[in-house]
Amino acid sequence: MQNARLFEIVYILLESGSVTAAKLAERFEVSVRTIYRDIDALSQAGVPVYAERGKGGGIRLMEGYSIERSLLSESERTEVLSALQGFSAMMGKGNALEKLSAFFGMENESWLDVDLSNWCGSDKDVFKLIRGAITERHILSFDYYSPNGDVSSRSILPTKLRFKSRTWYCQGFCLEKRAMRIFKLSRMKQVSVSDDHFDAADIPDEDPVENFVKNQSGTKITLKIGGEMTFRIYDDFDESDITRLPDGDFMVTVSYPVDGWVYGLILSYGENAEVIEPKFMRDELRRITENIKNKY
Repeated sequence: MQNARLFEIVYILLESGSVTAAKLAERFEVSVRTIYRDIDALSQAGVPVYAERGKGGGIRLMEGYSIERSLLSESERTEVLSALQGFSAMMGKGNALEKLSAFFGMENESWLDVDLSNWCGSDKDVFKLIRGAITERHILSFDYYSPNGDVSSRSILPTKLRFKSRTWYCQGFCLEKRAMRIFKLSRMKQVSVSDDHFDAADIPDEDPVENFVKNQSGTKITLKIGGEMTFRIYDDFDESDITRLPDGDFMVTVSYPVDGWVYGLILSYGENAEVIEPKFMRDELRRITENIKNKY
């Protein structure tokens, strides 16, 4: 607790210029004597802080001081600013990044640009709604589309946003299923935030992703993918699963649960992908493509 208070005292002094020990004591709900002990601790740590007595006096920092000279290394300061550049996309516009840049005595170099929306920008508002429901502990309601296209109405106690394999998910306790679940943001439609609050104690201490992995038995799948798909194949599969053939094509061996997502992935390669094994997947893909052919 003391270290956090020391850091905040330095921030207050950098922003305000001068503040009395009594005001600091009131802010942190400690005694004036404790504040003076904190000032001594800062001084011993190399922070140029001093107290002026009399009218107009107070606790001050030496003019031109920035926190970078005592508490954080240059690489640590860069890490903090870089993290804020990324989080500013999730938290919305604010002046925290500019304040900390000045706080560290550094220029705010915008080398990182994070945009959480798709190319159409259509999911940015949904992301903000979910973020607000999580931080303020409001029940979240939405229509959810399964991989098969079925739609169901859900209400959850949202706990976190997760980014996995280039995709955003919302994790929470599903009131309909009475279990922890994880939902793909792109399949969440008609998202709304209830006025009803929930308590953290209402949420089980379990990870739905870990449960999903434990309960899934993967099927070994071997694919042959044409060399013209080089631009994409390393986006969809891990390099350790890919073998480049002498003719320039690729052999890919993975272990996935066989569901609609897997068939959709393979079909998205069109005529440039072939399932070598298992046979039942070849048969199912033949049936799917025959149905597609009959539609045209």
